[in-house]
Amino acid sequence: SATVSGNLITRYGRWKRFLVAGAAMMTIGFGLLATIDAHTDMVVVGVFLFVLGCGMGMTMQNLVLAVQNNVSPDNLGAATSTVTFFRSLGGAAGVSVLGAVLSNHVTDLIAKGLGALGIGAGASGGGSAGLANLNELPAPIAAIVRGAYGDGTARVFLVAAVMAALSFIAIAFIKEVALKTMSSDEERRAQEAAVADVAVPAAVAPSTVGPVADDAIAGETRTGDATRAR
Repeated sequence: SATVSGNLITRYGRWKRFLVAGAAMMTIGFGLLATIDAHTDMVVVGVFLFVLGCGMGMTMQNLVLAVQNNVSPDNLGAATSTVTFFRSLGGAAGVSVLGAVLSNHVTDLIAKGLGALGIGAGASGGGSAGLANLNELPAPIAAIVRGAYGDGTARVFLVAAVMAALSFIAIAFIKEVALKTMSSDEERRAQEAAVADVAVPAAVAPSTVGPVADDAIAGETRTGDATRAR
């Protein structure tokens, strides 16, 4: 998705439509994944992930392109590093927040599942049961843990869908600027050439005025000499 959209942007010089479409697909993909549970078929999960992946491919890298396209060559490095920094910061914060959401929700689901079997979470160690020791658990408890993680993952995708919807709204308000066709060095040389073209006529103008004025003065002098001679 990133490769295809990048080639199309290069060909047509327009990038916002791909950002909007990518953000929409990303929101839809997260929303679809928010409906899965422990019994969802993996083929269906794969289709949902495909939609999400296409959306992220059209959005992530092309956002960097949009930033680079809207800054001057002198600010290109600062703009790119700023985008990369906030992307890394957002990724770290997102992993922490969504991990906490998953952990709390899975713990609640495990406690409810054990309660339905008449087992107290504290007495059975179910509160600390997880994927790491899944094979060591009795079959009924292992089934509860699997179901809790399968159902709890949907909560993570639901939160991500809300964040993706906010990003879609933000992208919709981005002002599109046609893709630049020159590199930073080419833009700099073009600007220098434009400045030189403006400066040359100003430098040439006095030299063109001088001979004309001198000729006019010489002509008046010759006319005056001829009059006195007569």
